[in-house]
Amino acid sequence: MHVRGDSNTITSNVISKPIKYGIYLRGNKNTSYNNKIAGKTKKVAIGIYSYKGSKHNTIKYNAVANFKHGICIKFDSKTNKISKNKIINNRFGLSTNYKFKNSTNIIKGNIMNIRYL
Repeated sequence: MHVRGDSNTITSNVISKPIKYGIYLRGNKNTSYNNKIAGKTKKVAIGIYSYKGSKHNTIKYNAVANFKHGICIKFDSKTNKISKNKIINNRFGLSTNYKFKNSTNIIKGNIMNIRYL
C-alpha cells in the first residue's frame, strides 16, 4: 500500500506477502494503525517504510512479521511516533540510520529488535 500525501489514515488492513513494501508512507501527519502485515521471506521487502523527510507520522498497534526490515525509518524523518507495535520474526526489527538517533522521533512500547545501520 503506497501512501503519498498528508493526513491519511491506514487502519485495520491485512497485507500479505507484498513484493517490496507492506505500507509505504511518503508525507506528513499520516497514521498507520492496527494493521497486520506479513512478508514472504526475511530476505527482502519492508513491512512499514517511512520515506526520508517524513514528519509527524504515527505508527501504532501494527503487527509486522517476516520481512528483511520490519519498520524502516529513513533519515531526516522527524517527530514521528512509533509505539506499541509487534515487530517480530524480521531480520531487522526497526531499521534507521546514524542521523536518526539525534532526531525528535519517539519510539516506545514496541516488541522488537533494534539495529542501527
